[in-house]
Amino acid sequence: MLARSGWHGLLGEALQLSRRLIESADGEADPADAALAKAFTSFRRRVLTLQRDKLSSRVVGEAQRQGIAVSLLSEGLAPSGLLQLGSGSRSRIVRYSMVDADSGLGANVCANKQLSRQLLQRLGIPVPRQVSVAMDAQTPELQQALDQVGEPCVVKPPSQEQGRGVTLGIRGLEALRHAIGKAAKFGDTSVLVQQQCSGLYYRLVVLNQRLVRVVQSQPPYVIGDGQRSIAALLEQANAERLQQPCPPGQPEATRAARLDASARQQLSLQGWTPQSCPAVGQKLVIGAVNPERRSAWVRQELWPRDLHPSFAAMASAVAKTLGMANLGIDLLSDDISQPLQSPGHAVLELNHNQEMGRAPELLESLFPDQLPAHIPIKLVVLAAAQDWRPSWLERGVSSHPTAFSPLVAEWLDDQNDLSGVLRYCHPSELLSNRAIDGLTWVISWQELVDQGLPCPGIHRILLPIHEPSDLAEQQWRQALIRERGAIPRRF
Repeated sequence: MLARSGWHGLLGEALQLSRRLIESADGEADPADAALAKAFTSFRRRVLTLQRDKLSSRVVGEAQRQGIAVSLLSEGLAPSGLLQLGSGSRSRIVRYSMVDADSGLGANVCANKQLSRQLLQRLGIPVPRQVSVAMDAQTPELQQALDQVGEPCVVKPPSQEQGRGVTLGIRGLEALRHAIGKAAKFGDTSVLVQQQCSGLYYRLVVLNQRLVRVVQSQPPYVIGDGQRSIAALLEQANAERLQQPCPPGQPEATRAARLDASARQQLSLQGWTPQSCPAVGQKLVIGAVNPERRSAWVRQELWPRDLHPSFAAMASAVAKTLGMANLGIDLLSDDISQPLQSPGHAVLELNHNQEMGRAPELLESLFPDQLPAHIPIKLVVLAAAQDWRPSWLERGVSSHPTAFSPLVAEWLDDQNDLSGVLRYCHPSELLSNRAIDGLTWVISWQELVDQGLPCPGIHRILLPIHEPSDLAEQQWRQALIRERGAIPRRF
């Protein structure tokens, strides 16, 4: 197992902690040692952090399945989820669906609803009518906003995402004031009053500046059968829905639609109650029209071929203009098969941190066409200080820099000129350095036995020619030769 796994990330920490536990059981270390307890607390916290972060957990699991090293870079920090995948110059840094290739300026534009709307307009992309209104606006300004965008309209706090603080279906001044009061709690000095467009809601998922997937969403609904009540129809619809696989990134508990006060109000506006029996084939929307409750919406995944080609061209153009590798584009459409410039389409907003949820899809975008995730590493294992030959550095045995482990550096410091050698205290100092495109890594046999391989992706291993005397170490050496192609060499 050690030969396959290597010492990296949480797996390496688990190996080290296991060794220290064994030593404490054998009486070689104090199990009540404060440093050991602190190390376990830190390790447990990091594991729990990844478990709570579901997308990061899926990314870690998929990366390990593909043999890609994972390091958590945001230990003990909020927000978490900052991961480094791979090693050296070939590694990638991600947080949720954001990646190192995303432009910081582009992300800022996406987060600013007014600025992103102006950019979309400049690209000739249809957007809803919209005005900005101060939180303390008086009746004349509010009436002017309603006249400009029309009724019904939508109110949004400009700083929020994922439907937080959004109110739909606003008609009249009183409803507008109430919606502004709801949005005020997020601390903005103004709100956006926007035209409410018709159509179904779509999320265009853009990876590597290319449209790869589309998610269609609509509020939960029931279809009447002429016999059962709306409440009974909804109960059956929820049961059928919960039997289906849960969409990536969606909590199971949020998938069922409820007949709460909002849903009852929505039914009342349509002239119905939960006890009403709709006619055969009649479709009724059951509340949750507010985007804040979008987790209960009915979702259907589509492919780019299901859309008019103009949508894929638009998605790629927006991503390239903003310098964003990955992007989520939200829009409303009456008929997604019709050209973007035809009536019935409106792009609502851009999301730089989209709720994607698919780890294989993200990893494919980071390492397309099975691009290597690890730098080439040659591992040289020394049994003793006398195995080292200074001429190896002089001859330029490798075009890549040479790195010494702490023990090897201690062996050779007094008798050799090591000015051109990299030194480290922990392997992460080398593996996380994206300026390094390859390594000749020199460690001692004892470090290899105690810690395992320093990282995954090692393409060549040179071992001492003489077998160790310990039986377990002999088996470990044979496993490296058999499973990893290690080469015994007379130094």
